This record gives sequence, C-alpha cells and structure tokens, in this order.
Amino acid sequence: YYEEINFPQQKELLELWALSWQEMGFEPITLNINDAKKSPEYDLFVDKMRFIFKEITGNDLTPYGLSCFVRWLAYSALDNKSERFLVSDYDVINSGRWTINDPLVGGIHFFDDACPCMASGTPSEFKKLCELFYDITLLRLDEIKKQANHYHDQEFFIYNFTESNTNFRCKTTLINFDSKKKGRCFSLLSRYSRPHQSISCFSPQY
Repeated sequence: YYEEINFPQQKELLELWALSWQEMGFEPITLNINDAKKSPEYDLFVDKMRFIFKEITGNDLTPYGLSCFVRWLAYSALDNKSERFLVSDYDVINSGRWTINDPLVGGIHFFDDACPCMASGTPSEFKKLCELFYDITLLRLDEIKKQANHYHDQEFFIYNFTESNTNFRCKTTLINFDSKKKGRCFSLLSRYSRPHQSISCFSPQY
C-alpha cells in the first residue's frame, strides 16, 4: 500500500522493496487508496479512525496516521475473500528465501511480534481486523486514554494484545504474533534510515 504523503525517496524505496521480493520468486503488488475506496465501508471506517484518534490523543489524525489504518481496508477489498497472502511495509527488504511451503495458517499472523510490518491473512480476516480497530478501542477507550498519547495500528496491537499490557490482554483467534521468521527472511531498512512508512502487498509466484 502506497500513498504520496510527501516523505522523501519513497518511490526509490518502493522499487528496492519490489526488486528484493521479486528476486526471491514473489510477485510484488502495490495497492493504493483507490483500492481501499472499493470497500463500501471506506467513508465510515475513516470517520471511525479519526474519532478514536481524536478521543485518545486530543489531536487530528494525520494523513500518514490514517494510511496506517486504511491499508488494512485496502487488503480487505481484494476480490478473492479466501485467498491467503503476505503483506509488508515497503521498507521490509527480503534478506532470505521465504518459500511457498512456509505455513500461512488460519488467522492473521504478524511476523515481527506486535509490529505490523509483515503479516499474512485473507481479505475476510483483514475486514474483521478493520472492525476490531474500532470495536475494541471503543470498548477499552477509558483505559487506553490513561496509557496512550499516540494511536496508530501498531499502538492498537500494543495496548490491546501484548503481554506487556498487564492490565488487559484482548484474546481472539484472529490475531497471532509470530516472530520465528524474523531475521532469516527479512530486514527492516527503516530501523536504520527512516521510520516505518506505509504498507505493500505481495503474493507468491507459482
């Protein structure tokens, strides 16, 4: 997923990302806001994300912050609702071979713990995630406001699903954290050069 939000050298980074995965046998596919707008829930979803961010932080959600949420809606709008595929930030550079035999089983799997830089799932599962962004945040709004002064998709996972949140851990079979592939399959270019940007979609080429 890519949006032009005035960050420097993003198209060059996107090209590097695509090349690194293509060389490993994948077919990189980049989505954009027009894909997200194919969802009939787009306008309502955007209003909900702006509402929860304003309630928690007291500030307006920036275009970058909105893109952190809208990217998941773009995945949910893809046609084959049962097709399982991988998604990643476009600063996730392939540093090893992720084979088509690697298990991508039920539910959404995040491969860098609560950091949503790389994950697998289906459009139907990503649609459910988009619903949870609002439903769980609204349910826990008072508690989250006591802890958070910032709230994008990563903070959603941190404050609601990780062990580090000792007050509450929301349990659902939809969301799974799995860091076992970290290190042998990819490297995060942004950890050394820039903050995480938006997200892009890729699927194995058979």
